[in-house]
Amino acid sequence: GIVLLFISALLSGCQALVLIASTIGSYTYSSEETTGQVIDADTHQPISGAIVVTSWYGTYSAGNSHTSCYHVETARTDNNGFYKMPAWSVKQESDLPAITSKSNFTEAFKAGYIQPYYGKDYISDVPGSSGRGAKNYLVKFKGTNDEYFEYLGKIGTEGNSCGKDDEKNMYKLNFAVLKEMEKIAETVEQHK
Repeated sequence: GIVLLFISALLSGCQALVLIASTIGSYTYSSEETTGQVIDADTHQPISGAIVVTSWYGTYSAGNSHTSCYHVETARTDNNGFYKMPAWSVKQESDLPAITSKSNFTEAFKAGYIQPYYGKDYISDVPGSSGRGAKNYLVKFKGTNDEYFEYLGKIGTEGNSCGKDDEKNMYKLNFAVLKEMEKIAETVEQHK
């Protein structure tokens, strides 16, 4: 009797596990091509050769809500500061629920410039923007070499945990940041 009751409970538990396992899914996320322009916030002139990074974020709920980056793409601006972020689609196998509340954020990098909301050069009315035809602003960096080196170190790690293709998609930015850091490194620690 007790063994039969145990086996019955075990089978019920297995059915529950099968039910839970059936919620593990395959989700496809995508975005259309987006365009925009990178502009010097002070001169209002276009910035050519800037690397633009768009990160897509979403919220999923597995007991508690969590927001995380699930995809990142990069593009480079042309001579008039315009860029085209490619369309993309990615399939994700996950034991987490589907991502909801999707959003994206776009930033740009060009040697000698910073995002206008970083450090002393905060400009509240020209944040990075996203979407079709977005305007993204950069300002010339006016601080010390050490401050700029610190800034480069921070942006060199962004977007590197945004899905399975993040390393490939962040290569342009990571390489450009590394080259700029090598160029301005002064101390032994910075050279490391």
